[in-house]
Amino acid sequence: MNAFLRLAVAVVIAVPLAAQVWQTRSPAIGASVVADATHGRVLLQGGNLGWFTSTTNRSVWFDGIRFEPAGLPGAASPPLAGAMAHDPARGRTVWHGGTVGSMQTWEHDGAVWTQAVAIAPPTPGELVWHAALARVLLVAIDSTTWTWDGAAWTQLVPASPPPGRTGFGLAYDEARQCTVLLGGVTSTGVTLADTWEFDGLNWSQVTPMHAPFAGRATLAFDRVRQRIVARVTDPSQFATWEFDGVDWSTIPIAVNAPAALGARLVTSPLSGACWLVEGWLPAGNSVRIRELQGQAWLPLAGCQQPDGVYGSAVAVDTRRDVVWRHGGRLADNPFLDTDVAWLRFGESWLEHVAVPRPSARAFHGMVYDPGRDRLVLFGGKQGNSPLGDTWELHAGQWSLRSGPGPSARARFGMVHDPVRARTVLFGGQGTGYLGDVWTSTANGWAAWPLVGGPSPRAGHAMAYDAANDRIVVFGGEGPAGVLGDTWSLTDAGWTQLAPTVAPLPCHGAAMAYDPYAGQVTLVGGRAGNTSYADVWRLHGGQWSLGPPLPASEGTWHAAALVAVPARRRLELLFGAHVWSFVFGIVDARRFDTWELVSDGQPRAAAHGSGCPGSAGVPFLAPAPGSVPMLGGTFTVQLAGAPAAPGLALLAVGGGIATFAGEPLPLPLAGLGLPGCHLWVAPELLLASNVTGGACAWSFALPANPALAGAVVAMQSVVPDAGLATFGTVSNAVVGEAW
Repeated sequence: MNAFLRLAVAVVIAVPLAAQVWQTRSPAIGASVVADATHGRVLLQGGNLGWFTSTTNRSVWFDGIRFEPAGLPGAASPPLAGAMAHDPARGRTVWHGGTVGSMQTWEHDGAVWTQAVAIAPPTPGELVWHAALARVLLVAIDSTTWTWDGAAWTQLVPASPPPGRTGFGLAYDEARQCTVLLGGVTSTGVTLADTWEFDGLNWSQVTPMHAPFAGRATLAFDRVRQRIVARVTDPSQFATWEFDGVDWSTIPIAVNAPAALGARLVTSPLSGACWLVEGWLPAGNSVRIRELQGQAWLPLAGCQQPDGVYGSAVAVDTRRDVVWRHGGRLADNPFLDTDVAWLRFGESWLEHVAVPRPSARAFHGMVYDPGRDRLVLFGGKQGNSPLGDTWELHAGQWSLRSGPGPSARARFGMVHDPVRARTVLFGGQGTGYLGDVWTSTANGWAAWPLVGGPSPRAGHAMAYDAANDRIVVFGGEGPAGVLGDTWSLTDAGWTQLAPTVAPLPCHGAAMAYDPYAGQVTLVGGRAGNTSYADVWRLHGGQWSLGPPLPASEGTWHAAALVAVPARRRLELLFGAHVWSFVFGIVDARRFDTWELVSDGQPRAAAHGSGCPGSAGVPFLAPAPGSVPMLGGTFTVQLAGAPAAPGLALLAVGGGIATFAGEPLPLPLAGLGLPGCHLWVAPELLLASNVTGGACAWSFALPANPALAGAVVAMQSVVPDAGLATFGTVSNAVVGEAW
């Protein structure tokens, strides 16, 4: 039994949706980078969200294994990217940036950013910690030199400063206690290869026998080599050099990093070696970090990410807590799709190399079938050609499934219904817009003939709503244009919902069921040349606005939204947003991942569905007005039990992802409950007397901060003399305690 249940059996109640917030672990491309020696991590600040995308002011840590947020979402931070240096004497990172004439200074104390009130130097430049001065040193693009002591900027007047430039490298040589400057580009576009040193008093130009070629440079001190290391680039070449204080020499790199634009060198706060934080890559856009080891730039575990794509297929293997991504579009014109599959164990993305495998494609469908323990992939399109093949991934190997199935198509909806152990596909676009429904089981595909229902469409959002045991469809586009209608599909057929408010008509929105909110969540979408960033929640038959994404992060369409129940979060991955420039409209690829997590407030919701009993379907819910604060009491109530007196049982556990190594929900037919499912991982059973078809359980919540955020899930077992079986089960209640 987990620690939470050893102290108390508790459940938390639904709270306003503001109790959840979006956060990202993904750094932006071309971010400013600094080694924070005080906290033993690298801080990345600002940058771009991808090709043709907007800039961001997000801050992210890298600890050598994973990326983590470096502050609360929405908290104040520097406006965009700037220069950074860490002041170990005060335990703060200093940021200097902005636009010429309106520069700002900020400091990060390891938790939050604070803007300094001091007047900043008027021009941008590069920052470095000059240990001999015990000050942060700014070398500006106008050739001026400044120091920062935490309270004020002071301009120095050294002799013979280097000429003004941009794109130069700057680093402090710890072995010789001086700052080294290399290369850059003059205001007239001339690339430079000169080397300068600053000893704390004056600048002097160094004339080594050898020098890197002229170009832009990034520098860092390598404590392993005890040398300054430089990465120099020009439009046609890139190379790694080192400087011993007398001469430059090339490092004959056997395993190289690609020529990434906007790459930055930084001294690892862990190993002391040089880390290369990559930026824009020729074939994609993501952030990777490599370490210089001997003559090789080797990627660090945990930092590799797939390139940005849109229209990829993403599914979660809940048995192993693995996120899978296949395919996607890399470019609009000419259409460039990929056949690469990636899987994420923990925080590490790994490329899955297997032959045979599905061909390159985008706008296809992929789901995880827990009963058969395999991924099912169907259709999509390669370029403009629709596909109609079905592939399955089992035990790490892809196989092409034969037999009849849906016609070739892309941009359809495809979800897995775990209660009926079937995959359901609806609509899409082949030779035209489609409105047919298909199901897939171990026996293959079968058409599901239905009367009425949504009009033919493509690009619609679709999800299985476990709290209401239905499939939900929203929007898309069809012959009449962009759609904004909402439908549900059950064994009884199609039903159009009539919400009082709804998302704007769109196609390409991402949708998933959130088990910790008990609701379907929809994000983004596109209509014409406009894409959206709004978040909506569907509860029953009504839409309402959900926790918003930060406005600074741009818009989303053709993205993936998946639930990762073992980690208690929804994840929004990859996708694109509309970007307009002089030559037309493009789908600008995104590579980042956002998570919808709790902001520290208790939350819970109904999850899953119960089975019919002689008095109807029993329903488990929090008691009205109950407040699940730690240190308080919470009551959960059961309704819909048989009226005759008896005992009902409450199964209480700490998870909803797996039980005994099997994905939830689990069918209970083997226990004499055909058609019923276990939705929680039980760790103990508690009894309560049923009176008038209802009963309740009350729990005292210990005032123990160590229990904050603990998961708790409950489901009732209801004996029923009116059934041929011994009873039935209710839905579940699942949440987090705070």
